[in-house]
Amino acid sequence: MKHASQFGISEQLIEKLRTGTETLKDQYFEKTGQYALTSFEAKQKRYARPKEEWENEYKVKTKPSKDYKGETYLSYVYDRNYYKMYDAKDRLRKEIARGYEAYRAKLMKNAADHYEDSLLKLAFRIQDKGLKQESIKVESGHVGVNIETTITDGTNTVRAWTIVAQGEIQRPHYRYLIK
Repeated sequence: MKHASQFGISEQLIEKLRTGTETLKDQYFEKTGQYALTSFEAKQKRYARPKEEWENEYKVKTKPSKDYKGETYLSYVYDRNYYKMYDAKDRLRKEIARGYEAYRAKLMKNAADHYEDSLLKLAFRIQDKGLKQESIKVESGHVGVNIETTITDGTNTVRAWTIVAQGEIQRPHYRYLIK
């Protein structure tokens, strides 16, 4: 994990930001946990699809071949498409074999890292705006799922806002917008 002091930012500022954005963190982690479950179930369904669906998706070709008895059967053409399909199935198989808890733990760790990295980026942006780090106050508020944070040192004020966004195939994520 990166430490703020490495970059000339006080740990006190990071801690104030961490405390002031606790509701964002809670909401983000909740959405990530929900996504982990639906995403893992979707991976299981995808892996269990019939062989023909995999072949159609990756446009895998077959060719007639003969076995040792001289009987004809269809075999794969071992080209780039075949190996893409094989790799995709193998990645899914390994992820499913590790289990849901391991998958969820990986996503939650990634979410925690993203949250901490975002705090560091926010601190850099505050520093660029010229706020005095010693006297910073952080206030956060909600308007629906939108989170707005006001950061002030008594003289200068910076507004940061964000939403936790996600889609059917997109994991929960957010970014701060600074004004």
